[in-house]
Amino acid sequence: MYVDGASEKTGKGLNRDRGRNIGRNAAGGRAGSGSDGGSNRRGRAGRCPVSGSFGAFSSAGGRLSRLLGVGVVAVCLAVVAADGAGALPGFTETLEVGGDTGWPAFVEQQGVRLRSGRRGNDEVVLARRHLEPTAHSDLLLRALPGEDQGAAVDETRRYRIVSDDTEASEQFRVGDGPGLLFREGGEGIVLEPGRDALFYPGRAWEGFTLSFWLFPVSLDEGEEIVSYHGVRLEGNEPVSQQFRVSVTGGRLQVRFENFFTLPDFERTSVVLRGRQRLLRRQWEHHTIRFSPQTGMIEYLVNGEPVDIDYATETGTEGGTVFVPAVGTESARRLTVGAGFRGALDQFHLSSRFDPVPQLDEYPDEPGTVVTEMFDLGRAGAELKRLEVDKETPNGTDVDIWMRTADLYDDTGNLDAEWERVEAAELDKANAERYVQFRLRLYPDGAGERTPIVRSIGLEHVPRRPPGVPEKLRATPGDGRVELDWDPAPGAQVAGYRVYYGTRPGRYLGETAAEGPSPVDVGDETSAELTGLENSTRYYFVVRAYDDASKPNLSASSDEASARPREIDE
Repeated sequence: MYVDGASEKTGKGLNRDRGRNIGRNAAGGRAGSGSDGGSNRRGRAGRCPVSGSFGAFSSAGGRLSRLLGVGVVAVCLAVVAADGAGALPGFTETLEVGGDTGWPAFVEQQGVRLRSGRRGNDEVVLARRHLEPTAHSDLLLRALPGEDQGAAVDETRRYRIVSDDTEASEQFRVGDGPGLLFREGGEGIVLEPGRDALFYPGRAWEGFTLSFWLFPVSLDEGEEIVSYHGVRLEGNEPVSQQFRVSVTGGRLQVRFENFFTLPDFERTSVVLRGRQRLLRRQWEHHTIRFSPQTGMIEYLVNGEPVDIDYATETGTEGGTVFVPAVGTESARRLTVGAGFRGALDQFHLSSRFDPVPQLDEYPDEPGTVVTEMFDLGRAGAELKRLEVDKETPNGTDVDIWMRTADLYDDTGNLDAEWERVEAAELDKANAERYVQFRLRLYPDGAGERTPIVRSIGLEHVPRRPPGVPEKLRATPGDGRVELDWDPAPGAQVAGYRVYYGTRPGRYLGETAAEGPSPVDVGDETSAELTGLENSTRYYFVVRAYDDASKPNLSASSDEASARPREIDE
């Protein structure tokens, strides 16, 4: 029913190196190198009056950003003083996930996939229903991607592939993987059953179900979908045995000759036929199944019964049930697709009477994906707006969650609760440093349509560190030093930390009565350290911090020093 030419990719490990940090901070900070082609953050439009050119901004978290495949680009919208503090006035960045930048690796991925979409960019969609082998699977044929010849593989490993002239086709398929393409005049796939396979000589069956998706092209008379020819012995007399599914009169015909038997070797013939002609160049699902309780042999097309017979003594429900069995003298060969022209997908043989399969393209359950975390540079950014490029065809939907935190675990997950968000204004001030997204995609009620998510854009104003405290002064006393300084510029300075030590540039002091270095003095612009050793010179710097969830620190003030002395009486 479906023909899909789009290529598919898994989210794991994608775009690890796409993101780059670009340019220099407007205040002179280093931002890393690279070109803007891989940035996950883009700046909003505006010409920077600084030096008459476009400015760029990057955070101190650039190294982690590169590891996560995230880059930074920001455009200066207004002149920003180098000693300003708090959120950058006039600076707006957009963290872009997906789109031209690509989707970084997913932390969690269930029921979704990446496919190539608009302009060749990856987009997130639901994964199609995927047939997995079960404990009752006897044969499950799939195509190995990229194989021009000999593409088939049996995922149950019960059958050895003797010969195979099929091709893997990304264009003609039903599931997430490629389909098996059969060329005109080919010999198809020849399989040799192993000892635990249903078609091994002398094997008696209970129930069974054969199912497959079929995409016929020519519908030539006698094209075989599957065939088995064997021999069983009635006493010393060989009796031909056959199981064959083939094109007859434009319809699919299922024939069992001497395949169902009783202990007295009564010969049997069962033939099932489709009611309507097969449709060229269209996918249809076919199921042949046998119930060992009732002896019913049923043929279904697209989940609907089209023919029924009974392998019983009476030929109806209620008689003694015949047993399907493979002759002991069989040649150990099962052929799939001999002379067939078209495609097959999800060719599956089960050793039980399976329920009617779910044929919706997409499962009823929603698909979920969790992105890696992204670094906003510093805590305290102002989140302005969430933009989502998505499509929700009739009946489909997408939910988006976001969480921010200052801490993350070894798996790349943030230590915070998820919050459902809409593509709209956020107006969240003083956010944590890292952000992470979760998408949940819902199919339509018929399981025929998937929503599409192309990109997520988070517009935010990054937080600058506080300004630097100035004019630090140190006045010695007896076992103490008094410090004072000019306030750091900016409205969001929450306090100061005093660093001290006995070596220039090394502030590892531990002896002050106020505590080891650094000493938090709150929002005061003066401090006194006591309990210091007289005659020892101490060196000091002060740093301001802001009110972010994980405070951002300013650069250090100029160093000051003083030597406490005992005061003569």
